[in-house]
Amino acid sequence: MTLKSTLSVVAIAAGLAMSVPAFAQTMINGAEVSESDLAVVQAHCDTLKLRDTSDSQAGQPQGDAAAETPVENAQAETDAANTSTSPTVDLDTIDLQACIDAGLVTAN
Repeated sequence: MTLKSTLSVVAIAAGLAMSVPAFAQTMINGAEVSESDLAVVQAHCDTLKLRDTSDSQAGQPQGDAAAETPVENAQAETDAANTSTSPTVDLDTIDLQACIDAGLVTAN
């Protein structure tokens, strides 16, 4: 009986060890994001986060117009990533909350 128990534990541990890479996949809006698309989705989420941050600070006085440059740069990076590869994830359906839920950006 002890040998059966030991082998059962070893079999379960081996099964879990082999399935760990499947748990490492990033899911957004119920769709799996492949490794090749992750950079594009991350750039899109970063752009959304910067826009949200700049929108929340819009009521506060800003020193100069250079404060909007990071948002413009982030949008340019997202556009460049979109044109260099064709992601299988529809970026138009991804909003900031989906990025936060997926763990790609943090909430304020």
